[in-house]
Amino acid sequence: MTVSNIKDGESREASQLDLRKIERRLFRSSLQDGLAELFAGIYLIVVGFAMAVNVAFVAIVIVLGLPWMKRSVESLKRRYTYPRMGYVSFRESEEPADGKRAAWLVLGLLVFYLTFLIGSFFLTTQIMGYEAGRTFWYTRVPSGILGIGLSACGIVPAYLYGVRRWYAFGLLALASGFIVPLVPGLPSGSEGFRILLGLQFTSLGIVAGLTGLVLFLHFVRNNAVVDEGALDGSA
Repeated sequence: MTVSNIKDGESREASQLDLRKIERRLFRSSLQDGLAELFAGIYLIVVGFAMAVNVAFVAIVIVLGLPWMKRSVESLKRRYTYPRMGYVSFRESEEPADGKRAAWLVLGLLVFYLTFLIGSFFLTTQIMGYEAGRTFWYTRVPSGILGIGLSACGIVPAYLYGVRRWYAFGLLALASGFIVPLVPGLPSGSEGFRILLGLQFTSLGIVAGLTGLVLFLHFVRNNAVVDEGALDGSA
């Protein structure tokens, strides 16, 4: 390998890194419309109501809700966001999505979560006694684990895309796992478990949804549609 080949390789690698940085900034700027928070809030509220009614409904909401949310967000972005940012949409990934791998990953995480819940239930009842352990588990463990999981859903994307407000949502989700169980009047047992998690989902959904709605209205009001002629230099 010659010196020129090495330099050419380094130049291409630097160009690819610069392109990734540009795409990352553009993607972050496309999130200023608040649609991600708005639809995430609606999704969490629906999951919360489904949890309070029947746990079986949650699986149906998750399966049907995620594709609906993705299509709805993209549709509104094409109508309101992209015309105000001066471009149409992001290029499609060159690598096809591995749906089978993603499905196995979700299934694995679900099995891990259920195994942890069952194991922690038996552990707390063995250590604290059945009645005390059951009460503690229903009112503390599931909401705490859910808070940790939802906080990761906010903090990890915040780090990857540099959206600082998502850090706040992650911290709020984490705190919800310890604050929501303190709400007075919650029933005990399995009914209390469902209502507790439903309240946790719903409260976080309301915060996220209202935040997204405010951001969306502010974005539309303060950003005019970019004239296509100005983009190609004909204006």
